[in-house]
Amino acid sequence: MPVTAPAPSRPDADLRRGNGRIAAWTVVIVTFALCLARFARLVSVGAVNVLFGDQWDFLLPLFRGEGPWTLFLQQHGPHRQGAGGWVQWLIYRTSGWDVRAETWTGFVILFGAATAAVALAVRIRGRLAWWDAALVFIVLSPLHWETLLLAPNLAHSVLPLCLALLLVHAWFAPRFAIRIVSIGVFGTLCTFTGFGFCASVAAGILALASTSRANPDRGGASGLVAVFICGVALFLIGYHWAPAIPGWHFPVAEWWNYGTFVAYMGATLVGLREKTWMAITVGGAWCLLVAGVFGISLQQVWARGATRRTIASALLTGTALTYMAFTAVGRLPANVEAAFMWRYTSLTMTGALGVILFLTPWMEAVASVIWRRVTMGAVCVFAFTIWINVGPDQRTATIAVAKRNWVSAYLETRDLARANEVSNFWVYPPLPNAPHIAERLEWLEKRKLSFFKNAPPTRPAP
Repeated sequence: MPVTAPAPSRPDADLRRGNGRIAAWTVVIVTFALCLARFARLVSVGAVNVLFGDQWDFLLPLFRGEGPWTLFLQQHGPHRQGAGGWVQWLIYRTSGWDVRAETWTGFVILFGAATAAVALAVRIRGRLAWWDAALVFIVLSPLHWETLLLAPNLAHSVLPLCLALLLVHAWFAPRFAIRIVSIGVFGTLCTFTGFGFCASVAAGILALASTSRANPDRGGASGLVAVFICGVALFLIGYHWAPAIPGWHFPVAEWWNYGTFVAYMGATLVGLREKTWMAITVGGAWCLLVAGVFGISLQQVWARGATRRTIASALLTGTALTYMAFTAVGRLPANVEAAFMWRYTSLTMTGALGVILFLTPWMEAVASVIWRRVTMGAVCVFAFTIWINVGPDQRTATIAVAKRNWVSAYLETRDLARANEVSNFWVYPPLPNAPHIAERLEWLEKRKLSFFKNAPPTRPAP
């Protein structure tokens, strides 16, 4: 008769669980500290107090002295500024137009987004695990540098990333009244705030899937569908289609490049930023995985009813897929290389978060301890690969030096064209010597705002 090993005593099991919790908290806290330290250094090195690029355009209501509601409704290309406009109205008015204040605000928002991502894993699983550090590595990666340090715009994707995660939390509210109100608030904010409307599209699809017979609260799900319809209706009041590409058209002649564009966006997430077959293969495989998780999650919601796991995975992967598809349609008429823009990674990474949250329970259920550790380790390696990318650090430092040189040249000359020539840099790439940029620089100087705050007075002409 085979002899079985005695079951571990309860004190031993409790001790192991306690040690596991301590290890999990230690790993996640250390990861937070490491990521925040690197990101803080990135901001301190790269944040320069001068407007750049699109900022001169979407901050126009501030130049006109208009209020927060105008900035909320401000349309920049195909999206509105939404909650990002509110934040910009507040921080620019209170900081004397210090561009660095917006960058540091984005740093705080990303910290909140990373915390929300870890909290989602805890709510799904019921406890913290050490591999939740992977979520921190992804959200607090330096890939956000372009939208925070080149031409800061919280509304574009950093704030929508946080709002999308909060929208998932809203879906977990225990009471229907609280759930429908919170989903309505965060869903509407997503719709109005930059490309957060992609999260609203995913949430609307999830709400529709929740109206199946498998859901005991079908009436509540129908109410959520109505909430999203109302949010979209409000968004469309006064809206006009404004593609960011001159001469935009759909479809392009080489229509198959829409798929190539999306694959390149996926490859950019892991640092493959060149037109190669490896980038297409890796990026394409990644996009198929995200699409697969989205489809399986929706199918489970329809057939069995929604769970926290399927809600989180469907909403986050759906956000990424909608965003990648929309970006391909909007940007491909320019060129396929546009897929490699860094600012597109902020919302693309919602797909990575959704896949990890979907796969985590499956990984924990693997019978073999070795395979369990291998799969969890692979997830962490994938996340660390995203975080370890040094490209943003190098580009940030280079552009920061160029911006500072331009500021010095302008303060020396008080002439836009001359400053561009002396510094070999320009703060408005679409039209470097644009008269309206010169006028806005004079507007800022007259009020001692931005880099003029502590600048020496204009020297009299000889």
